[in-house]
Amino acid sequence: MFKPKMKKIYVVVLDPKLPKDQRLLCIECLENTDTDGKVVGEENQIKRQRRQKRLLLTKQSQLNHCIVLSIK
Repeated sequence: MFKPKMKKIYVVVLDPKLPKDQRLLCIECLENTDTDGKVVGEENQIKRQRRQKRLLLTKQSQLNHCIVLSIK
C-alpha cells in the first residue's frame, strides 16, 4: 500500500472495489500487488488529462463561436 509523503506514486489502480488508500501504488507496492483492476501509469494519466483539457478547450471555443454568431 502507498504511504503518503513516503514514496512517489507510480500507478493508479482503477478498481472501485479497493479502498481509496490502496489505489495509489509506488513501484515497490506495484511489484508486491496482484490486481484485477485496470492500472493507469503516471505518464498515461498525464496524457489523458491533457487530451481531455484540449477537448474541453475546443468545445468551449466552438460554443463561444456559436454564441457570437447568434448575437449577430
